[in-house]
Amino acid sequence: MRRLAAHYPDTKIAGILNRQGRTTATGLSFTANRVSSLRTHWEIPCFEPKQQVQDGECMTIEKAARALGTALSTLHRCLNDGFIAGEQITPSAPWRIRINDELRSRFVESTARGLRISERSD
Repeated sequence: MRRLAAHYPDTKIAGILNRQGRTTATGLSFTANRVSSLRTHWEIPCFEPKQQVQDGECMTIEKAARALGTALSTLHRCLNDGFIAGEQITPSAPWRIRINDELRSRFVESTARGLRISERSD
């Protein structure tokens, strides 16, 4: 909960915990209110979004796709193939990608005219 609260609002945390199959001590599913109550009880600070994402910081996969000018499916494929590194705070949490100049250099706006991209051979 502490690791998640640093990166996500209570609603998102509730969804992550529910996808993991976790329940409250009384067997109920998590809601934003229940997450908030747990945070308050354990004195865990709530999520505060940063005003400006700086180069080199972790971004959600959606923001990373916009920053790199590519589709979400492309980034998911790149993560699965190990072409780019990503991180999840806990299983079922959203992927986060660290955007920096080196990663940006791997993505180009368009291919050269007549260039065909062939299937990868394993």
